[in-house]
Amino acid sequence: MRTIYNRQVLTLISMIMFTAILVLVSALAISGTVLCQSRQAGKEQWEYEKALEQEYVEAVREYLEGQGYKNSGVTMDRVTEGGRSVEYIVTIHHRKISALESAERTELALECGKIAFPVEGCSLRHTFLETSF
Repeated sequence: MRTIYNRQVLTLISMIMFTAILVLVSALAISGTVLCQSRQAGKEQWEYEKALEQEYVEAVREYLEGQGYKNSGVTMDRVTEGGRSVEYIVTIHHRKISALESAERTELALECGKIAFPVEGCSLRHTFLETSF
């Protein structure tokens, strides 16, 4: 009688352990899938924003060319603080722009700031690269 009871207890314990292992494996598989999808979505968002940044840089170059500053150097840097706030710094370089008075450069920066930037919820600042040559 005691042997049957021991066998039943061992069978019950084995079933409980097997079920627990299955639940654990399932939970890990689900969390891995969610994490992978989250990373993919983050990567797609980053690539989308990168494409928008490139379009904006091209729009600034076209605007400057229309103003007589052909072949202007335009770069855009993204600064993220705390994972939330994003600031874009657009740096512009052209010899003619370097020769402008400060008020004229400020006016040009304001005009460049009027070009629509498609990324929402961020700040955008235009600066001019100062060179000494």
